[in-house]
Amino acid sequence: MKIFLSLFLVCLFLVFLYACEPTPSYPEMTTEWMPLAESGLEEIRYLYLIPETNALLAGGFPRRDLPGLSVYNPIEKTWAIITDDTPVNQQVSWIASAGEAIFVSFFAGIDNKGTILASHDSGKTFDDVIPLPDDIDPRCFVLPDDNPASMLLGTVNDGLFLTDDGGETWRQPQTPTADPGIQSLAVNSGNSNHILVGVRTGLWKSMDQGENWVSITPRLLSDQYFVVEVTAHPNKENVFTCILRDDMGDAYLYMTKDGGVSWYEIRDGFHADAQPRCITWHPANPEVMFAGTVIDGVYRSDNLGQNWYPINKGLPLENALIIVHRLFPVNDPTLRLYAGLNIHGQVLKLDIQ
Repeated sequence: MKIFLSLFLVCLFLVFLYACEPTPSYPEMTTEWMPLAESGLEEIRYLYLIPETNALLAGGFPRRDLPGLSVYNPIEKTWAIITDDTPVNQQVSWIASAGEAIFVSFFAGIDNKGTILASHDSGKTFDDVIPLPDDIDPRCFVLPDDNPASMLLGTVNDGLFLTDDGGETWRQPQTPTADPGIQSLAVNSGNSNHILVGVRTGLWKSMDQGENWVSITPRLLSDQYFVVEVTAHPNKENVFTCILRDDMGDAYLYMTKDGGVSWYEIRDGFHADAQPRCITWHPANPEVMFAGTVIDGVYRSDNLGQNWYPINKGLPLENALIIVHRLFPVNDPTLRLYAGLNIHGQVLKLDIQ
């Protein structure tokens, strides 16, 4: 009888402790997300702020018979679809810059040839066509050492390609795996030879700008996880994050601080149903990160991913299918965070500290 009474008292004590455990507290949001005018796109997949003009480029799924690239004028507070020399009915899959040049890749679909265009007039026109190998569809690219003539290109079905002369000639480095579907690329901020590539079945690392590869999929998972995104910290060498998704649709967020040798999960504070979709970094504080999710809005971490809390005031979360596809931070002239959604090509901005 005494044993049962003791067990009962222990259980009662544990229930009491659980009931008294404080509810997690989050910093109060003093600002809220504010929508910009409609972008004219169906869905936002990429954002980029042009430093010279403070104009915001948005790329994604186009509306019927239109290009998938739009530009926001911060003075007039209006969007305009960029129609000069840009392909119609092709999704923008990537935007990057080197010097004054801005590059945009257009994804045409499986078994179709895509396009990469460059602008040399602060995004007013994109009329410089980068020659591509025959019949390939670009997915993502990096510009090693910010050299506009050098590009490592990841394609939908044909692996990797490298050019050092602006696309006049291409060579194909060793493909990381038998799966040629490249999803994402990231370059170490302190070593442009150190590249991470996400494919449909795992994560790979190269230390010689793509010539040789080794699998670095986090050991807690198998090699059969779809890589949603891999990102490099812009100011911390050897710091990367990756988002992986399993065949049930569940997503996992991992970080490495040693260039991909060891990984650990960083999603403490996320709602159980939140599925990380994209990661970005604070433009002035290297310890602060932001994560966009499927369904559950945007999260912030102030300690390099150890803990997270939602920053959703003003986001249209009443729509249960909201996906934050892209987050883009800026520090000119004020600290802001832009979010690109899957709803009617919507873009919102948030003042951040």
